[in-house]
Amino acid sequence: MLVYEDVAGQLDASNKTIAGPNGVISDDGQDFVKLRSGMTYSINTNLNFQWKGISLMALLTTSWGGSTTLDYIKQGTGSTNAMWSPPIYMNDMYDSASNPSGKYPNIAYSDDFRGTNSDFFLLPSFRMFVRSLSVGYTLPKAWVEKAKIANARIFLSGQNLWDFYNPYPNKYRNMYDDPRTPYPTLRTWALGVNLGF
Repeated sequence: MLVYEDVAGQLDASNKTIAGPNGVISDDGQDFVKLRSGMTYSINTNLNFQWKGISLMALLTTSWGGSTTLDYIKQGTGSTNAMWSPPIYMNDMYDSASNPSGKYPNIAYSDDFRGTNSDFFLLPSFRMFVRSLSVGYTLPKAWVEKAKIANARIFLSGQNLWDFYNPYPNKYRNMYDDPRTPYPTLRTWALGVNLGF
Protein backbone atom coordinates (compact mmCIF):
# COMPACT_ATOMS: atom_id res chain seq x y z
CA MET A 1 0.00 0.00 0.00
CA LEU A 2 2.93 2.36 0.55
CA VAL A 3 6.21 2.54 -1.37
CA TYR A 4 6.77 -1.16 -0.73
CA GLU A 5 5.92 -4.41 -2.50
CA ASP A 6 4.55 -7.37 -0.54
CA VAL A 7 6.73 -10.38 -1.37
CA ALA A 8 5.90 -12.92 1.37
CA GLY A 9 3.32 -13.99 3.92
CA GLN A 10 3.25 -15.80 7.26
CA LEU A 11 6.24 -17.75 8.55
CA ASP A 12 5.53 -21.37 9.43
CA ALA A 13 8.11 -22.01 12.16
CA SER A 14 7.52 -25.76 12.33
CA ASN A 15 8.07 -26.36 8.61
CA LYS A 16 10.45 -23.40 8.24
CA THR A 17 8.56 -22.10 5.22
CA ILE A 18 7.16 -18.72 4.29
CA ALA A 19 3.79 -18.36 2.60
CA GLY A 20 3.34 -16.36 -0.58
CA PRO A 21 2.37 -12.68 -0.71
CA ASN A 22 -0.79 -12.02 1.29
CA GLY A 23 -1.35 -8.33 0.66
CA VAL A 24 -0.13 -7.35 4.14
CA ILE A 25 2.95 -5.23 4.83
CA SER A 26 4.14 -6.35 8.27
CA ASP A 27 5.86 -4.21 10.88
CA ASP A 28 8.83 -6.56 11.21
CA GLY A 29 10.13 -5.70 7.74
CA GLN A 30 10.60 -9.34 6.70
CA ASP A 31 7.98 -9.64 3.99
CA PHE A 32 8.42 -6.58 1.77
CA VAL A 33 10.92 -4.76 -0.42
CA LYS A 34 11.18 -1.05 -1.22
CA LEU A 35 9.99 -0.08 -4.67
CA ARG A 36 12.61 2.65 -4.99
CA SER A 37 16.24 2.91 -3.99
CA GLY A 38 17.20 5.82 -1.77
CA MET A 39 20.48 6.47 -3.62
CA THR A 40 20.66 9.83 -5.42
CA TYR A 41 23.35 10.81 -7.90
CA SER A 42 24.26 14.30 -9.08
CA ILE A 43 26.69 16.11 -11.34
CA ASN A 44 27.51 19.83 -11.31
CA THR A 45 28.86 21.06 -14.62
CA ASN A 46 30.86 24.29 -14.85
CA LEU A 47 31.01 25.72 -18.36
CA ASN A 48 33.58 28.39 -19.16
CA PHE A 49 34.00 29.91 -22.61
CA GLN A 50 36.09 32.88 -23.78
CA TRP A 51 36.53 34.31 -27.25
CA LYS A 52 38.14 37.65 -27.96
CA GLY A 53 36.51 39.94 -25.38
CA ILE A 54 33.43 37.79 -24.77
CA SER A 55 33.14 35.40 -21.82
CA LEU A 56 30.45 32.99 -20.71
CA MET A 57 30.28 31.05 -17.43
CA ALA A 58 27.45 28.73 -16.41
CA LEU A 59 26.68 26.21 -13.67
CA LEU A 60 24.35 23.33 -14.61
CA THR A 61 23.08 20.91 -11.97
CA THR A 62 21.88 17.43 -12.93
CA SER A 63 20.61 14.71 -10.57
CA TRP A 64 18.80 11.38 -10.79
CA GLY A 65 17.97 8.32 -8.72
CA GLY A 66 16.23 7.92 -5.40
CA SER A 67 12.55 8.73 -5.18
CA THR A 68 10.57 11.93 -5.37
CA THR A 69 6.95 12.34 -4.39
CA LEU A 70 4.35 15.05 -4.16
CA ASP A 71 4.60 16.90 -0.88
CA TYR A 72 2.50 16.24 2.16
CA ILE A 73 0.97 19.45 3.43
CA LYS A 74 0.05 19.88 7.07
CA GLN A 75 -3.39 21.45 7.29
CA GLY A 76 -4.04 23.27 10.53
CA THR A 77 -7.32 24.94 11.44
CA GLY A 78 -6.02 28.12 13.09
CA SER A 79 -5.60 31.45 11.33
CA THR A 80 -1.81 31.07 11.38
CA ASN A 81 -2.08 27.90 9.27
CA ALA A 82 -3.62 29.58 6.25
CA MET A 83 -1.48 29.16 3.15
CA TRP A 84 -1.35 32.03 0.68
CA SER A 85 -0.38 29.72 -2.17
CA PRO A 86 -1.23 26.03 -1.71
CA PRO A 87 0.14 23.52 -4.27
CA ILE A 88 -1.92 23.33 -7.45
CA TYR A 89 -2.82 19.66 -6.98
CA MET A 90 -4.83 20.56 -3.87
CA ASN A 91 -7.41 22.09 -6.22
CA ASP A 92 -8.27 18.64 -7.58
CA MET A 93 -8.27 16.36 -4.51
CA TYR A 94 -10.92 13.76 -3.92
CA ASP A 95 -13.58 14.55 -1.35
CA SER A 96 -16.73 12.43 -1.08
CA ALA A 97 -18.92 15.49 -0.58
CA SER A 98 -17.32 18.46 -2.35
CA ASN A 99 -15.24 16.84 -5.13
CA PRO A 100 -16.14 13.17 -5.76
CA SER A 101 -14.42 13.19 -9.18
CA GLY A 102 -11.13 14.60 -7.84
CA LYS A 103 -7.95 13.38 -9.55
CA TYR A 104 -5.73 13.13 -6.45
CA PRO A 105 -6.32 11.34 -3.14
CA ASN A 106 -6.19 13.69 -0.16
CA ILE A 107 -2.62 13.68 1.14
CA ALA A 108 -2.97 16.42 3.73
CA TYR A 109 -2.32 15.39 7.31
CA SER A 110 -2.82 16.60 10.86
CA ASP A 111 -0.95 15.97 14.12
CA ASP A 112 -2.94 12.73 14.51
CA PHE A 113 -1.67 11.29 11.23
CA ARG A 114 1.95 11.18 10.14
CA GLY A 115 1.59 10.72 6.41
CA THR A 116 3.65 8.36 4.27
CA ASN A 117 3.43 8.76 0.53
CA SER A 118 2.17 5.89 -1.62
CA ASP A 119 3.63 4.96 -4.98
CA PHE A 120 0.66 6.80 -6.56
CA PHE A 121 2.58 10.01 -5.85
CA LEU A 122 5.99 8.93 -7.13
CA LEU A 123 7.46 11.37 -9.64
CA PRO A 124 10.37 11.01 -12.09
CA SER A 125 13.53 11.87 -10.17
CA PHE A 126 15.56 13.33 -13.07
CA ARG A 127 16.50 17.00 -12.58
CA MET A 128 18.48 19.43 -14.72
CA PHE A 129 18.56 23.18 -14.26
CA VAL A 130 20.78 26.20 -14.83
CA ARG A 131 21.76 27.48 -11.40
CA SER A 132 23.79 30.47 -12.61
CA LEU A 133 24.92 32.12 -15.84
CA SER A 134 27.20 35.08 -16.53
CA VAL A 135 27.91 36.69 -19.89
CA GLY A 136 30.56 39.43 -20.07
CA TYR A 137 32.40 41.63 -22.53
CA THR A 138 35.80 43.21 -21.96
CA LEU A 139 36.05 46.51 -23.81
CA PRO A 140 39.06 46.93 -26.12
CA LYS A 141 42.00 48.76 -24.50
CA ALA A 142 42.03 51.30 -27.30
CA TRP A 143 38.55 52.42 -26.22
CA VAL A 144 39.15 52.68 -22.50
CA GLU A 145 42.68 54.20 -22.55
CA LYS A 146 41.20 57.41 -23.90
CA ALA A 147 39.24 57.70 -20.64
CA LYS A 148 42.41 56.91 -18.61
CA ILE A 149 41.01 53.51 -17.55
CA ALA A 150 43.26 50.45 -17.52
CA ASN A 151 40.46 47.98 -18.29
CA ALA A 152 36.68 47.80 -18.33
CA ARG A 153 34.28 44.89 -18.41
CA ILE A 154 30.48 44.82 -18.53
CA PHE A 155 28.53 41.69 -17.62
CA LEU A 156 25.05 40.28 -17.14
CA SER A 157 24.59 37.51 -14.56
CA GLY A 158 21.57 35.49 -13.50
CA GLN A 159 20.69 33.05 -10.70
CA ASN A 160 18.09 30.23 -10.58
CA LEU A 161 17.35 30.58 -14.27
CA TRP A 162 15.80 27.58 -16.03
CA ASP A 163 14.51 24.10 -15.23
CA PHE A 164 14.95 21.84 -18.24
CA TYR A 165 12.55 19.33 -16.70
CA ASN A 166 10.02 19.82 -13.90
CA PRO A 167 7.73 16.85 -13.02
CA TYR A 168 5.51 18.68 -10.53
CA PRO A 169 1.90 19.30 -11.67
CA ASN A 170 1.74 22.64 -13.50
CA LYS A 171 5.33 23.22 -12.22
CA TYR A 172 3.91 24.48 -8.92
CA ARG A 173 7.36 24.39 -7.29
CA ASN A 174 10.92 24.40 -8.48
CA MET A 175 13.64 21.85 -7.96
CA TYR A 176 15.77 23.59 -5.36
CA ASP A 177 13.22 24.74 -2.78
CA ASP A 178 12.09 22.78 0.24
CA PRO A 179 8.30 22.15 0.15
CA ARG A 180 7.92 24.15 3.38
CA THR A 181 9.51 27.25 1.84
CA PRO A 182 6.84 29.95 2.23
CA TYR A 183 7.97 31.91 -0.82
CA PRO A 184 9.73 30.47 -3.89
CA THR A 185 13.36 31.20 -4.74
CA LEU A 186 13.26 33.96 -7.33
CA ARG A 187 15.03 34.19 -10.65
CA THR A 188 17.36 37.18 -10.48
CA TRP A 189 19.36 39.14 -13.06
CA ALA A 190 22.12 41.68 -12.41
CA LEU A 191 23.94 44.04 -14.75
CA GLY A 192 27.43 45.04 -13.66
CA VAL A 193 30.51 47.00 -14.65
CA ASN A 194 34.11 46.34 -13.56
CA LEU A 195 36.59 49.17 -13.97
CA GLY A 196 40.35 49.04 -13.39
CA PHE A 197 42.55 52.12 -12.98
